[in-house]
Amino acid sequence: MIARAVYLVCLTAAGATAVLTVVGTLTHRLALIALATIAAATAWFARDWLVRRRRYTATAAALDNFVQADAPPDPTQIGQLADLLHQWDALEQKRGSPDFDPWAVQAVRHDIQEIVEADPALGRLFHT
Repeated sequence: MIARAVYLVCLTAAGATAVLTVVGTLTHRLALIALATIAAATAWFARDWLVRRRRYTATAAALDNFVQADAPPDPTQIGQLADLLHQWDALEQKRGSPDFDPWAVQAVRHDIQEIVEADPALGRLFHT
């Protein structure tokens, strides 16, 4: 946990170094250049601390896996899901009337569940 926090400090300090250097150079403010130097030293010391403890590679890989985007949902399944949701809504509109069919509602809900479970991207929409 500490290694991940230090890694995030390293990334933040590296980004701050770049921003402060550019802004300090454009505005000719020595204070911003000094802050950029402090941020660069912080990033360097944080990275060095991680490398000496052999935690840099593992921590970077863990963050890369965490941030890695998953595949988008299949467009055909999105269309099927939308159709099933519209069918479900139409069936629910009949609730309380003699035309209401609870078995049809259950069948549509089951089909929705199968589509959502078949595609992990759709599953994350419903199970966050």
